[in-house]
Amino acid sequence: MTEIMERLLEASSPKEFSVCMKEAQSHFPAPADFVEAVTGYLPTRLYENYYGDSVPRGFFGIMAATEAQTILPAETGWRPYVQQTWSAAKERKRTPWNLDKIDARNQESLEKRWHHFTQAAASADVPASLAWAKGFLDSPSDRDFFRTQGLSYALADTVHGGFKFLYLLQAWKLAQSLQWKNLEAILFPALHYLVAGPREKRLSARVREYWQANPLTSALKNSGTVSEELRSRFEQTCLFGESTADALDAVGRLSQSGASVEAIRDVLLLTAAQAVANSRTGHWPGPARALNFVYLLRDWANLVEPHRRTFALLLGAALIHRASTKSSEGGENRVLDQLPGHLLPTDATKVLRSVVSHSDPYASATAAKVILDRESENGAGLATTLMDLAVKNDGHVGGGDDILLVKVAAECHQASSAADRNRYLVATAFFLGRIPKSYELFGAYGF
Repeated sequence: MTEIMERLLEASSPKEFSVCMKEAQSHFPAPADFVEAVTGYLPTRLYENYYGDSVPRGFFGIMAATEAQTILPAETGWRPYVQQTWSAAKERKRTPWNLDKIDARNQESLEKRWHHFTQAAASADVPASLAWAKGFLDSPSDRDFFRTQGLSYALADTVHGGFKFLYLLQAWKLAQSLQWKNLEAILFPALHYLVAGPREKRLSARVREYWQANPLTSALKNSGTVSEELRSRFEQTCLFGESTADALDAVGRLSQSGASVEAIRDVLLLTAAQAVANSRTGHWPGPARALNFVYLLRDWANLVEPHRRTFALLLGAALIHRASTKSSEGGENRVLDQLPGHLLPTDATKVLRSVVSHSDPYASATAAKVILDRESENGAGLATTLMDLAVKNDGHVGGGDDILLVKVAAECHQASSAADRNRYLVATAFFLGRIPKSYELFGAYGF
C-alpha cells in the first residue's frame, strides 16, 4: 500500500503519474478505499514551516474530489481523484510529521483542555496544539466537543477568504465519511495551518461586535420570504456598498422585513453567485470561496446553539462584501447572457463543452442558460456537465476551490425556490469558461 502511494504521489511527469494512477485504480475496489489509503500517507507531508500567500492544496483538493464525485456518473467517478491526486503529486512534500510521537494531553476537563489548546494556538506552538488536539480524539463526546469548538475558532480567522474554516470543515466531513479512520492524520494539515498560518481576525471581530448589539433575534422566529425588490436592494449594497457596516445593516433590514434565517441565507447565496460572475480575470478565488463558505456555514450552524445562526448570516455577508469589493469590475452586475441564445445549435451541451474548453466565458454562460431554458429537467444534467468540465482542467488551476464551487452551485440550484435560481449554474459556467486552462493530464491520461 505504501509503495503504491509513494510511486503515485512522487511521480514527476503526467505520463509516469498516469501509469501509477491506473495501477492504483486496479488495486482499490472503489474511490473510498483509495481515499482511505491516501489519508494514511499524504496529509502529514503537506505543511509549511512558514505560510505565506499560498497553502499546500493537494489534500484539500482530494477532499473536494469526494464532494465532486457525488454528481458524476459511476463511469466517470474516478476523474476528480485523478485530477486532484496529480495536483498533490506535483506539490512539495515535507518530511512527514510523526504523529505517533505526540503524547495526548487529556487529564483535565474539556473546557480547561480547550483553553490550553487556544493558548498554544495563539502562540503558534504547533507541537503543543497537536498534543491538546490529540487528547480530544479518543472519546466520541470529546471529539464532538473539539469539532464544534475548533470550527468556531477557525471561523473567526478569515485569512485567505475563510480558507481555514473550509479546510478544517472538509477534513471533519471526510473523517466522518471514513468512520474516523486516520482521523489524526486527516485533521493534521488543517490544524497545522490553523495554528501556524497567518491570521486575520479583524473582520470577524467587527461582525461579532455588531451581532452582540444587533443579534437579529427576530429572524429566528420569522417565517417570511424576501421580495424581489428587497433582494435587489440587498444585493446592490452587499456587493458594492462602501463599508462592511452597510452590508451588515442590509442583513438587518432583511430580518426586519420578516424574512426567516433560511430566506436570508438563500439571498446571501444568490448574491455570492453574482459576485463570482462579477469578478475580474484572475480574481475569482475570493468570491468563489465566499460562496462555498456561506453554503458550508450551515454545517457549523447545525452544531452550535440556534441563536448563533444569525452571526453566521452576518459573517457571510461581510465576507461576500469584502470579496466583491476586492474583485468586481465596476459598480454594477455583469450581464452574462450577452449572446443571442436562439443562434445556438440544437445540441447546446456540445457547444458548452467546446466554449468552456476554449475559454469563452460569455458563450459558456449563454449555453448554460439555453440548456436550462430548453430542457425540462431540474439542472442535474447541466451540473454533471459542468463538473465534468471542471475536472478536465488540471487540479493546480483551481486547487479544489473550483470543483467544490460546482458542487455547491449545483446543490444551491436544486434547493432554491428563487425566480433567479438559474444564476447559480449560469454563473458557474461563466466562471469555468473564464479561469485558465491546463489540460496536461487530460491528454496524458486519455480521458
